[in-house]
Amino acid sequence: MLGGFLPYLIDTLVPAAHKAGVTDPLARLRRLYLDPGPYSRNGEWVKLAIDKLGADRILFGTDYGVGGEIVAIPRQDSPHWIRC
Repeated sequence: MLGGFLPYLIDTLVPAAHKAGVTDPLARLRRLYLDPGPYSRNGEWVKLAIDKLGADRILFGTDYGVGGEIVAIPRQDSPHWIRC
């Protein structure tokens, strides 16, 4: 969620980066993937992030997996189970 506010700052960051001598700052920003976290409820944020960085830069993650299930998998180096 670190990128939560980034789409709102792009119009400020890109010109500042150009002034600082950064070549193609938008291409550098497009290296990032953004997880909207709680901003995903805000369609405006998602649309802005897609417009500024592209839909391929937006990831939707969850701590609970598909359907909210908790899946246990064995680790090869441990007899214990981990929750994913």
